[in-house]
Amino acid sequence: MFTTLILIIVATAGSTANYKPLTNIYIGEADIKHINVSKVIPQIGPILTILGSALTAPNSSVDAIFGAMKNIADTPALTPLLSLLSNAENTTVTIESLTELAPLAISGNPASSTRQLTEINGLLKYSNDSTETLEGLSKLVSASLSSGNSNSSSDSTTLILGLLRDSDNAQNSTHALLILNNLTMSEKAQLLPVFRLFALSTNQTATMTGLASLMNTTIPSSLAQTLLTQLQNTISNGGSLNNTFSSLQPLVPQTNAPAFSAVELLLDETTSANQTLNTLSDLLENNVTQSPSAKKAFAALTQLMDHSSNSTMVVTSVQSLAAVTNTTQSTQQLVGLDGVISSSSNTNETLSILSELQSGLSGNSNSTQYIPYLFSLLGASADPKTTFSSLVTLTSWAQENPQTFLPILDILADAKSVQPISPMELNAMTPNILEYLKIPIYYRLSIFTLCHANLKNEILDCNSPHAVQNLDFRSIIYNALITSDFQPYLNALNITADDLYLQGKLLHREHQYVPAVRSVLALNLLAIIFSFFTMIFIILLYFNRYMFRQPLWLIVLGLHVCVGVATILAAIIISVMIAIIKSGTADDKFGVVFRSGPAYAGLIWTAFALSFIATGLMIYTWWRNRRTGRYASAAALNKNGEKYTYGDGAAISAGDNLDDESADVEKNDNRNEIAAIDGSSSANNTDALRSTSDEAELKHPGVTSNVSNEPAVITNQQVIP
Repeated sequence: MFTTLILIIVATAGSTANYKPLTNIYIGEADIKHINVSKVIPQIGPILTILGSALTAPNSSVDAIFGAMKNIADTPALTPLLSLLSNAENTTVTIESLTELAPLAISGNPASSTRQLTEINGLLKYSNDSTETLEGLSKLVSASLSSGNSNSSSDSTTLILGLLRDSDNAQNSTHALLILNNLTMSEKAQLLPVFRLFALSTNQTATMTGLASLMNTTIPSSLAQTLLTQLQNTISNGGSLNNTFSSLQPLVPQTNAPAFSAVELLLDETTSANQTLNTLSDLLENNVTQSPSAKKAFAALTQLMDHSSNSTMVVTSVQSLAAVTNTTQSTQQLVGLDGVISSSSNTNETLSILSELQSGLSGNSNSTQYIPYLFSLLGASADPKTTFSSLVTLTSWAQENPQTFLPILDILADAKSVQPISPMELNAMTPNILEYLKIPIYYRLSIFTLCHANLKNEILDCNSPHAVQNLDFRSIIYNALITSDFQPYLNALNITADDLYLQGKLLHREHQYVPAVRSVLALNLLAIIFSFFTMIFIILLYFNRYMFRQPLWLIVLGLHVCVGVATILAAIIISVMIAIIKSGTADDKFGVVFRSGPAYAGLIWTAFALSFIATGLMIYTWWRNRRTGRYASAAALNKNGEKYTYGDGAAISAGDNLDDESADVEKNDNRNEIAAIDGSSSANNTDALRSTSDEAELKHPGVTSNVSNEPAVITNQQVIP
């Protein structure tokens, strides 16, 4: 039982001190050397994929890759770099884009090289939807770059931006330009008379009003021909147009009166009545006023002029844009502009930035070569706005610290030179990465402490002992991360304990673990207490006074049973808890392996086995003594707890009536031969008792054994009345 007590105490204490062999005693051990980092910390997944790919390149090593990262851990570059990598949805495109953008980052001239990046960043500042803004900007810039250094493309972009900046509703104006741009060349040709009328006009507003009336009124061809002929004759004869209109007005039907008034207005607000009349003749003869496409185009033109403060510029710009033959490119530009403008919170600032950006791109061929890779990078990002902002910050820092940044470019070049790492390859190299970053591999949990061990099973540290460790796996892992070399990565990406993805069966039953450990602690303490008292009562059994008291034997037997029950329950609870944890880690597929502590399990199960064996032996001894009648009650024992005996050595039982005068002569004779407890005796009252481990010989004090079988002389006789 002493061994059982020691085993339970050692198992319960566990790793309460950070030295061997106590550090080998723990309830269970979590092994995270093959943890699925991409699942537990999703933000780190793309980063490890890129860095892991670089590790597969020839002549690369963990020290070279992560050493370079460690060199910038305390610089402003770490946060933007990790943001760029962590937001990569397509790591292959991201690596390629960053590699191609590298010369821009180390050009050493921040003022010129990053000007366009700063301007684009300004667009995002005024954006309500960064994704839509960048998509629109990508279409706009790509269309401009696809035309090369074409002056016509640059001029058309300038005209469009000029129109939009002059508009009080840029988005509606963009829609109007899209309608005009989508006209075919034949449909655009129908508008030539309209543009000539505006060119001859002295009042753009009046001209627009007159044309609107013509477009919305059906004029019979006979009336149109008569009207135009009369007006032409008047002009040819040098007559007064006003008199002609006055004379013709009564002849015009009321339904055609608006069109008649429109012609009069157009001729009143022109620099050349004859040219205007000829243009009107072409307009009416070609039936332009009745053409659906012409009506639609004229409505778009009207919309542009309504939102503009400079109608002349609108007409000249639209006329110039109508001459653009590559409508596909111009449509892409306008669609991109529409996206940028619709997502902007400040249209004027956005258009101003776009004008500066367009000017910079058209005049800086060195910068334009990076634009496609820039938008490829943004297209492969889960958060384009953050990615672009990070790129601007990283580029500015790299231009000031090129030597520190060059090893990072080498990492990107290595990653680009090989195939992307597979999940199995990444899983195989995870232990070495964790070891390099000084992240504990093994987490040994005992009742009072939690110890961390490295890949070589060397104890790194143990926390301060306290009753029942908290089995919060999220906190356990996060606390280990923030005390390792991985902390800068967590800080850079603003990752907290709540950001760890630890959802599933393991954490679903987490609330049951602590009560289970508390129960085990309580049972272990009970086992220790029962073992202690069992030892005390066993010691009492070595004394003659208590050796043959049956209640004492029953108490000892009961204590043995209690020790066994407490130890077996503690062992079962721990086994069930570990089985649940193992099942949870396996089902959740985090890559964490949980094992039971062999030393703890060995101690607690051995303690149970010993208590079980001891209990069996005690039951056997008790039953044997009971069968042989060796137990006596207090009535048959003297004050020293020793049995009275007859002269023949037979024990006097509690049922014998020593005062009965009618007893048998032999019984009375035996009474006279009872040994005196305090003197010598003529009877040999030796009784050997055999237990599970020793023999006890009972003798009455004051009794001298008769070695020669001769009658002994009683020197100190005690008579039982």
